[in-house]
Formats: sequence, structure tokens, C-alpha cells
Amino acid sequence: MRVVNHSDIPGQVVIEAIDDDGVSYEPLTLTLGASETAHFNSADLEAGNVDKGLIGSTGSGQGDWRLELTSDVDIEVLAYMRTSSGFLTSMHDTVPWRDGGYQVATFNPGSNRNQRSLLRVVNLGEADATVTISGVDDAGAAPANPVTVDVPAGGARTYAAAELESGNAPGLSGSLGDGAGKWQLTVGSDQPLTVMSLLASPSGQLTNLSSDGSDTSTITFDFHRGEHGFVADYADLPQDDQDAYELMSDYRPLPSPLASKSALYLSGVNRSADLFMFFKGQVGGLVPGVRYGVSVSVEIATDTPAGCIGVGGAPGESVWIKAGVTDVEPVPVVEGTYLRMNIDIGNQSNSGEQAVVLGDMANSRACEESRRWELKAFPARSIPAQVSAAATGRAWLMFGTDSGFESRTEVYFTRASATFTPR
Repeated sequence: MRVVNHSDIPGQVVIEAIDDDGVSYEPLTLTLGASETAHFNSADLEAGNVDKGLIGSTGSGQGDWRLELTSDVDIEVLAYMRTSSGFLTSMHDTVPWRDGGYQVATFNPGSNRNQRSLLRVVNLGEADATVTISGVDDAGAAPANPVTVDVPAGGARTYAAAELESGNAPGLSGSLGDGAGKWQLTVGSDQPLTVMSLLASPSGQLTNLSSDGSDTSTITFDFHRGEHGFVADYADLPQDDQDAYELMSDYRPLPSPLASKSALYLSGVNRSADLFMFFKGQVGGLVPGVRYGVSVSVEIATDTPAGCIGVGGAPGESVWIKAGVTDVEPVPVVEGTYLRMNIDIGNQSNSGEQAVVLGDMANSRACEESRRWELKAFPARSIPAQVSAAATGRAWLMFGTDSGFESRTEVYFTRASATFTPR
């Protein structure tokens, strides 16, 4: 691992290690001086290395490691793998998300034993994921049904091409069968994922083929680690009568029975047949002036059941979760006596040019059942309008609720992601 501190002040990096079974280990800390770069390897991670500024250790884990690094300073994180022969390959690129799935452009058939293709799928959600893997061969033929596999929350699975073709591997259901030439794969899920396409040689060398050469970048905010500078705001309500809406935002622990982590909280009472409540924050690391296509996804906690009847609409199905990215700060502006958004977010169930509907508030429970808080993750969706990064290399990420239900809505946002692809 290579960790670069781009700030002119020292800082501390928190490193959380998760193994392939989804087990999270006690976090380690790495101290970085101003503008300093640090390196550590898996042996340092498992045994600790005070000489490198790395405090703590994980011990051994199951399978491979996935690391989440956070800091109060501006860091860049790069991952590499070195073989005993000295061969070095980058491991930080991931498969891009486009057109409703993670698109693997080329994947060798199982018959190619000299260049074995491997597909690694990581479940970033806090619920178990059902992952579908569809393939198209060089002749344009596709299996009738996709391969499916259940990946535990936080866990990861890696499969070789021969295993996907035969279906003969633990956890797999279905098979790709024999194809003509190479495969193109599409990977989808009901949970947010990280997908990698790897190529292994008989000598042990591993190459990461995940990047499509477009410098696609995914930025994810896990709010159990902090607020990350996100602040709340409100629109589609009277400028001078906001007290009646009982608006509230907070950073607070998730309610039982969810994990003892914190998240961004929003609450309000819709008294105008329409209320937009949202969080906004900046994302960095973009190339100034470059135009990007953007896809967004979020995860929420909701106790709102499905199938209920409410004033103006259902409390679940008539409260829509939206997210967007824009190169201008999203703010409410005065139009007549009302506050309206300065960007196009659409209206209720309709998406806009700069924000899209990801889904609704309803969880898996029926209206007749007792209320219970659940996590709900939304697959990524593309925003119609492209985004041009400012001179600072930053853009604005926003997400919230657009309500047609004329009563109280409360929701927690646990995670938000944006994927930027240069156009």
C-alpha cells in the first residue's frame, strides 16, 4: 500500500481491514507527516510495524483483505501486488459501472490455462447481496440465465472463468457454459459492489484488467466514520413558514436493531404537498475542466413499511430517494413565496437533469407488520447531465428525499457513492 498525504499538515489515517468472510478487524492507525508518503504491506498489516508508523495489527484473516482508509487530511491511496520475482501490478482500479451494471470488457474462457481470468466481487453493503453475472461471448451468444451467488455483507468472492462456465464452485448457482472466444461480463446486484477483473499466469503473476482506460473514479462516503462535511438543507416549502415543517437534521447513532454506528439523519413534516430534504457535500480528486458522466448510489435506514395509505400518498412509495452531482452548489432560492432548488432535481417521482430517482422509502415489511428499522441499498443510476469539475477539482454531491406524503418522514443516510467517468 502507498498512502500519500497531500496536505501541508500532519495527520492520522485509520485503516479498517475486512476479510473475504466480511469480518471487520480492529482498526489500525498510520501517522503521516505533512506531505509525507508511507508504504506498508500485508505482513505489516497482520503483524504491525511501529517503525513505519503503523499502530495495531489484524492477525490472519480469511482469504484476501479489503482495506478502508479514512483520514482528517487529504490522502491518496494506491494498492499494488508484488510477486516473489519482483513483478509489480496495481490493484486499485475497479470495473466501471455503466448502463445498469459493472461491465467487464474482456474475460478469458476457462480453456485458457496460461492466462486465467478471475472475477472478484466485493459486497460493500451491510446486508447480504445476491449477485448476478451475465455473459456474452465473441459470437454474440448469451446464456439463457445468469450465474448467481450470494455474498455476505462486507464479504468478497473470487471465481475463475472455468468455475463460472461450469457452475462448479461453492455458492454458485447456474453456469455460463461454453462460449465462443472471450466473454464480456455484466455484474449486477441489489447491494453496492466493487468488482475486479484479474488475470493470473502460471508463474504467479497477477494483472489487474479492471480499468477501461478512462480513469473512472468512484468516491464513497461511509457516514458511520463521520459527517465528511455534509450539511442539510430544504426546498419546496414557504420561505416564511418553515417552523411548521418541524425540520431537523443531525448526525446520530442508528436506531435498534441496526448496528451501533452513526449516520446522517433527516426529518420533516410535509405540509405543502411537496417537500425536498437533502444533504450536500463536496467531492474532490477530479481533473479541472474535464467533463464527466456520473452515476450515484446511496444506502439508507428506514422503518417505513410498504403498502400503507397516507395523506397525499403512501409514506413509503410516495417518498422518493434522489441523488445527484453538480458543478454548482445546490441551494434553495426564493421563487415568489417559496424556496425552490437552483438545479433541476425533477419533481417527486420524476428525475431531473442533475438528480435521479433511486427508489422509494418503503422497506421489506408489510404495512400490517410492526415497524422495524432496516437498511436499504439502491443500485447506482446515471445522471442525465454531465459534470465539469471546477478549477479546484471538486464537484457537489447531494442526496435526499422528495416527498408527496403529507406528514412526517424520517430517514438515515449511511452511505453515498459517486462514480465519475471522463467523456
